[in-house]
Amino acid sequence: MVKPQVFVLHFSGGNMYSLQHLFSCLKDHYSVELLELPGRGKRIREPLLCTREEAVADLLRQIRERRQSVPYVLYGHSMGAELGFLVNMQLEQAGDPPVCFIPTGNAGPNVHKREKLAGLDRDEFFFKLREMGGIPGDLLENEELMDFFEPILRADFKLLEDAEDIVVAYKTNTPVFAVMGNREKYAAEIENWKNYTLGAFEARVVEGDHFFIYQHADMLMQLIRANLCAPVA
Repeated sequence: MVKPQVFVLHFSGGNMYSLQHLFSCLKDHYSVELLELPGRGKRIREPLLCTREEAVADLLRQIRERRQSVPYVLYGHSMGAELGFLVNMQLEQAGDPPVCFIPTGNAGPNVHKREKLAGLDRDEFFFKLREMGGIPGDLLENEELMDFFEPILRADFKLLEDAEDIVVAYKTNTPVFAVMGNREKYAAEIENWKNYTLGAFEARVVEGDHFFIYQHADMLMQLIRANLCAPVA
């Protein structure tokens, strides 16, 4: 049996394991493809990427290596949503679009001027992350984890920040279903995603901060199931 695929793009500082548990309930009926940028997780020995273009190209390569001739959904959280939209654009232009793009924890392209964090000194860097609610609290309470993740986080923020002035004008034909937590800074701007799709659009704001996804796993999985057909024999 060939299963429909779900391609998962992690958040800043994350890796393939960050969302593994969240998506584990789908594995019996769907092929969950956990993508991972270099410099972390199983790719810890590879150099971190410096530009958004490199990150998009790397993610595209992983998807194309794993693609089967089945329907698929593209999901990304936070940084994964931002990169995912650009990945979706490339896949669509190549004639292999997902049945749905699901961005979470992100209000979409061009919605705000990004605060520059990558070059801040260590104390201010982690103060800003704590203030934003942009990384899990348990990381901020562990010095060893902070030491380990700091260069990864800085690299991820830099590749996004350096592309800040590149205006995204593309409108996808792929349906978009966006979800954010009501305590996220730009949750009120979630409808911005509507400006970037010519396909169907839905948005939902749920209770929670930037990592609301872990409290609303059932809702997210139902959303993915609703957008994928039954397993293809």
